[in-house]
Amino acid sequence: MADVDDLYITKMIRKTMLPLNQILPAIAPLAARRTIDAMDTLGAGQMDPRRYPKIYADMLLASMRSDIESSGLEGWRLKKQTNCLHLVNEDTGLYVRMLKESRQAPPSAGHNKTRRIAWAQPGLIQQDELMLEGTNQPLSHVRMIIAWVEDKGDFQFTAYHTIGTGKYPHGAPTDLAFSIGIEEDEYLHSSFTSTQDEEIIIPKANLIITEPSTSTSIGHE
Repeated sequence: MADVDDLYITKMIRKTMLPLNQILPAIAPLAARRTIDAMDTLGAGQMDPRRYPKIYADMLLASMRSDIESSGLEGWRLKKQTNCLHLVNEDTGLYVRMLKESRQAPPSAGHNKTRRIAWAQPGLIQQDELMLEGTNQPLSHVRMIIAWVEDKGDFQFTAYHTIGTGKYPHGAPTDLAFSIGIEEDEYLHSSFTSTQDEEIIIPKANLIITEPSTSTSIGHE
């Protein structure tokens, strides 16, 4: 069986996501500070993000979305819906969702039909074969998740390619997981990790925060 790390499609995914690797560590801490300040103002000093983790995560996501929109991230298009952070690469068609990390890594799809379809995509070995058939957007059939964990203003991002919906309390199975938002040289030369047969433990403090129930879609998704 082919090694996912050596697939052409895997290398193209990493190359396509390089601009996200560069921008995420720059915007996330600033977005966090703005969000904390905003909650402090709204709650008259009583709205601690630890007491309102869902509100904090939603506002943080919106702030990062605004930064990406104002930066004019070349080659990437934000989906119009503002209650989420979904991006599409205009050259390759790669679709990326951003979510807060959870004790599930990545979170299961839940009951939402759109998410279940997106999560239960073919594995990269099969998708690599599909890509070789030729298309203007060779990654248009690939859906990636970027999930973040925050600890006192320090952010870690992980990119996942899911191959199933998962079922709570277990996360979705994946055939690809790699760090993103790291030094460029490390990003370009790091190895990938399959999490299909592993249970990834996330710190208990990082409680699950999913997308709003009115999830958005791309095209037919």
